[in-house]
Amino acid sequence: MAEFKILSNILDYMESNGTTYKLVEVSITEELVIEINEANKTSFTLADLQKGADKCLAHE
Repeated sequence: MAEFKILSNILDYMESNGTTYKLVEVSITEELVIEINEANKTSFTLADLQKGADKCLAHE
């Protein structure tokens, strides 16, 4: 599920940079698609991650 991979990526970023959710801004780009796919050995598309981000925002 794309939304879990996005959230995992955000949490990893926050932990490695010592930031909170209030300081993080997320943009769903081709670079993020490549990063998530390489880290998780997945094959999500940009549209997949955009839909996943929409789900995350809807449940915020």
